[in-house]
Amino acid sequence: MSARYAWLSTAALLVAVSAAACAPARRASLGGECELNSDCDTPLVCRLAYCRKECATSADCAAGLSCVLDPDGLGACQRPAETSCTLATDCPEGLLCRFNECTNACETDRDCPGGTRCERAAEGLACIDRSERACTYDAECQPELSGERCLGGRCRRECFADRDCRNQFWCNAGVCYPPPRPGVRDAGADAASDAGVSDGGVFDASSDAALLDASAFDGGLDASALDGGLDASAFDGGVDGGTDAGAPVSTCLGGPLTNVTAFDVGPTHSCAVIGGAVPGVACWGTALVGSMLFGASTSEQCARRVAPLEGTTVVAIAAADSATCIVRGTRVECWGSDTYGQQGNGSTAAATAIPTPVSLVMANNIAGADGTFFTWGGGGGMRAWGRSNNGSIGDGSTVFADVQSPIMPSAWTTPSVVSGSLAETCAIVGGTLSCIGGRPGPTGPTITTATDVALGNDFGCALTPTDLRCWGANSFGTLGDGTTTTRASAAAVLGLPSRPVEIDAGESHVCARLADGEVWCWGFSSGFDPAIFPPAAVAVPQRVFSNAVEVHCGNGATCTRTTASGMQCIGLESSGFGYGGPVSTVPVDVLLR
Repeated sequence: MSARYAWLSTAALLVAVSAAACAPARRASLGGECELNSDCDTPLVCRLAYCRKECATSADCAAGLSCVLDPDGLGACQRPAETSCTLATDCPEGLLCRFNECTNACETDRDCPGGTRCERAAEGLACIDRSERACTYDAECQPELSGERCLGGRCRRECFADRDCRNQFWCNAGVCYPPPRPGVRDAGADAASDAGVSDGGVFDASSDAALLDASAFDGGLDASALDGGLDASAFDGGVDGGTDAGAPVSTCLGGPLTNVTAFDVGPTHSCAVIGGAVPGVACWGTALVGSMLFGASTSEQCARRVAPLEGTTVVAIAAADSATCIVRGTRVECWGSDTYGQQGNGSTAAATAIPTPVSLVMANNIAGADGTFFTWGGGGGMRAWGRSNNGSIGDGSTVFADVQSPIMPSAWTTPSVVSGSLAETCAIVGGTLSCIGGRPGPTGPTITTATDVALGNDFGCALTPTDLRCWGANSFGTLGDGTTTTRASAAAVLGLPSRPVEIDAGESHVCARLADGEVWCWGFSSGFDPAIFPPAAVAVPQRVFSNAVEVHCGNGATCTRTTASGMQCIGLESSGFGYGGPVSTVPVDVLLR
């Protein structure tokens, strides 16, 4: 080789070595081993020998991970592998194995990162994050330190939007829940995961991974709404590779029901009055003998607008056993089953497939109970028709009877509230509660300052200016007094944070709406969130909904009208909660077909 070429080869080698020396080293990703911050991808930091996300509190960490401190007192999020341990050697140097996870030793709460508390484990004191831990009282969640309350039997944070919750937790009905996220649905298939925040209003086509936007349906990648994506957590109607948990996959494609002005929940179906530019009625559930005008026995898992009432302004609505009635102006119209005379047309003929006026009845209020309807107001006095149990609708009978034409119960002419059940009916006239009917059971206490009343199966509750009182059968804790002891006299409901403004009862459970929009429920819990209501007697009120302006209970479902004029329900689809699946374990929006 000539001297000239030897010199060029040597120079090239020096340049190559120099370039290699100057090239940046490959940095470690999240969870990779490290010695310095510069060993980690930006913006990760090297703490406790691994590349981690920096944190000040556990709210900065992904769901299920706590903030831990290194020996210098600097915070970083746990690695997923550190959420489970058996021995100290399972944890990096600087952390202890306590409560079966890698965490910090402590002497007081001041030694722990935000969101965690110093508590005693079997091996000694250590920092622990109580989020999602089981609880009965707020004090068990130490709200002054964690910002959490005992909500639905778990330590949870209150919220208005997803951004109020810790990373990856989601806001539903005013409470932060951990992923996976139930209650939302995808309409298609994409290859990306949804990592954004919940949307609340209009369509967008964005691909948002973090920002709160004003959308409910979008074509992008967020973790909240109807999107065209494939995710690992939400309810979807398309193709995904994830795990849907909590509530079922929804088959509803029309978006949330909006502009709701009134609604009712019956034993097997529900209906809502729709306002806005195109008024009308929407129904869902099991349409036995045409109770929803969709055919003889069609079932609808999603809310479906009732074609014969499209464009009709409806004042009030009631859903009873296989039949529905509305108030249009002051005229009452009914359709569906007529087995017990629910149509009020003087017979028990075949079911009616179109809304049919009830003769000589004018009203602006209507209520349904089992196979019975009641109307009042509107200058027509009170009227009742349908199934009567030993005179439970004021017809004077002493047996089961079908009252086929509206009657005026002599006990009440101008009530302010009426509630009925299979066995009895109660009304409030001038603040005085009076009840009539039925098989052996409660006949109602003496209350002269009642403002609302709700009856279930052999029990009742009445609201007064000072408290809420219940009486009667209590096998499922329906009296809300912390026991399952039947009471002939009314006893105060325990555990509510404030006096309710509205109450309603299903067959075996009760719900009370508070002035701040929270809805608390108790009684038989089948169909509710197992974390709140295992299928059993729940004898003390538990918070279920937030942001409600109206609540109604059915036999297996409970629904609210929200401050945004939408609807949320929880319970069994067979009882009509309008989401598009067999059961909802958390409150979910009612969706259109």
